[in-house]
Amino acid sequence: MLARQLIERATTDIDVLGVRLPNGVVRSGYPLLPEIRDVANEIGLALGLDELWLDDRPGSDFANAAPAGFEQRLERATFGALVVWHLSAHDICVIKICATAERWGEVPNKHWEDVVALKPSTDDLAAARRFADRTWSPHSAAWSALEAIEELLHDA
Repeated sequence: MLARQLIERATTDIDVLGVRLPNGVVRSGYPLLPEIRDVANEIGLALGLDELWLDDRPGSDFANAAPAGFEQRLERATFGALVVWHLSAHDICVIKICATAERWGEVPNKHWEDVVALKPSTDDLAAARRFADRTWSPHSAAWSALEAIEELLHDA
């Protein structure tokens, strides 16, 4: 989100959700390929960063957490020889809405702060609802939280 300039809050890590293969297929970023982890460890040591500054853990369930069709909305960014594929602002917003619902009641809730900063559109909220329909039980706490989130955002 920081690289996309969607929010301004500080962070200590970079989430790696997936790895785009040369054939265009996106696979989970967890676990990172050993050669990537080795380079990340060297960089972290040289710069005094946390061991998980390049954090692949969020990728462990990315296949189930990604909004449908995200692959077609990936946005390419090039930094010298490094190519990074960013999630679209829409997909980031949907993931953050769902993360907020799953952690509703936690204080502080950085995901809620991100959702407020992202200013979700009605399309973003509808996509979060579709995600909830395919993923959560209608009787789950996350489902109820999603309804509360929609109401809070509507009233804002």
